[in-house]
Amino acid sequence: MRPSYVCALIGPLLIYFGVSFLPVLAVAFYYGEYGALMPFGLTGLLTVLTGYSLYRFSNKQKNLSLLKKREALFVAVITWLSVSFIGSIPYMFYDLSPIDALFESTACITTCGATIISDLTGSPRSIIFWRSMSQWIGGLGIVVIFLAVLPSFSAAGNQIFPTENSGPKDASHTPKLKDSASGLWKTYLLLTCLGFLALWAAGMPAFDAICNSFSSISAGGLSPNPQSIMGYRNDIINIIIIFIMLMSGINFTLQYGLWFSGRVRSLIYNSEFRWYIGIIIFFSLALTFILLGGSGYSSVGRALLDSFYQVISVITSTGSFSVDYDSWSYQAKLILLIIMLIGGSSGSAAGGIKIIRVIYLYKYLKNEVYFAMHPQAVQPVKIDNTPVSETTGRQIIGFILLYLMLFVSVALLTTVLENDLMTGISGTAATIGNVGLGFGPLGPFSDFSHLRVSTKIIFMITMIMGRLEILPVLLFFRKDFWERHRPRAGD
Repeated sequence: MRPSYVCALIGPLLIYFGVSFLPVLAVAFYYGEYGALMPFGLTGLLTVLTGYSLYRFSNKQKNLSLLKKREALFVAVITWLSVSFIGSIPYMFYDLSPIDALFESTACITTCGATIISDLTGSPRSIIFWRSMSQWIGGLGIVVIFLAVLPSFSAAGNQIFPTENSGPKDASHTPKLKDSASGLWKTYLLLTCLGFLALWAAGMPAFDAICNSFSSISAGGLSPNPQSIMGYRNDIINIIIIFIMLMSGINFTLQYGLWFSGRVRSLIYNSEFRWYIGIIIFFSLALTFILLGGSGYSSVGRALLDSFYQVISVITSTGSFSVDYDSWSYQAKLILLIIMLIGGSSGSAAGGIKIIRVIYLYKYLKNEVYFAMHPQAVQPVKIDNTPVSETTGRQIIGFILLYLMLFVSVALLTTVLENDLMTGISGTAATIGNVGLGFGPLGPFSDFSHLRVSTKIIFMITMIMGRLEILPVLLFFRKDFWERHRPRAGD
């Protein structure tokens, strides 16, 4: 591990993250919240100065194309930990304990949305805006956003970018980094603006519209309204949020081709997209059938709307709600729990295992059944008519096993700590999948403030692990990851 190379990357990232506090200061100034200028201004200034100090320590002149894989992983993990800590500082000025402030910040930056604060009514607009904007920053990925404004990052980004660009990677089919980052950024910004305009036109106040657009396209889900989207009592708004959330769960690179190049066929004929839509339709119809059968629903239209909203909210890991789903039957909750684990598309803002991995697992198991009858056959797993390499396939199977093992381990541990099975299972699913909402004590009208400190710390770790897809964090516990590099001339 070479500290100078690490600092050469983390320093500029912190500088630009510090600058991101300027819009919050503008909101505070606009609404006359002059008391908010100090916490946000001071935090932003200290972040910029820290980033600049790290950059100076690195001696600035570094060939970042020589960055090693473990250094890239270290930068990715430390960056997320750092911005979570920095983002927590303003919350401490509003009477949150350090642990609760860090929990809230981590939940926002990772777009988990597992909030400590269930009701921000009466709170300064600046802190509400920061909560929404920090979700938006984290939704696309901190490194991805800053790749667009840091040209010096282009070389090192080839190592760091795959850590945030979720889903299995195959180097032979990965677009150029510069094009990927630019396309992701343009698509993300376009969808954010469209979401804001549509919500505003539907009658939502402008401030709420921008905050809800931030949190919906980022799959964060935290709304200025304490009752989430349900609180607006407007079906048009519900439909608009459904569309925004739907987009947040689709691969942004594919969407770039759709929105900016008109490549409709590349989206429609993409197997992950077709599975994504198919899973949503299947589970939404199944949930509608269950609701009409015993959850107090008499209107098919209302059951359909609520089902589609909640299924899309959960599969994209947004976690907002348009109805009190905790009052639904256990069968309905089981459906939501299953799709929490599945998650959205690779390269999207969604969490979970990801649909592309589910597709591979299905085809892999289908092949295994075939090989049992025809042991001499040669039949590779193909996705979109392209064979998946054995290395990529091994990584997919390994990730799914790690994900499920982590889910079971954390669920058992937190169940023991909280002495509540529902808290353990739904809390773990909500945090590792970055969904944010659970059932029972962690349901739509509850929050995570009542949990033990130890449980909050565990859930913060699972949020980070879920956002970075587990492996980068686990590597921190390997001895060889920390082997000291012997410097050479020029290092």
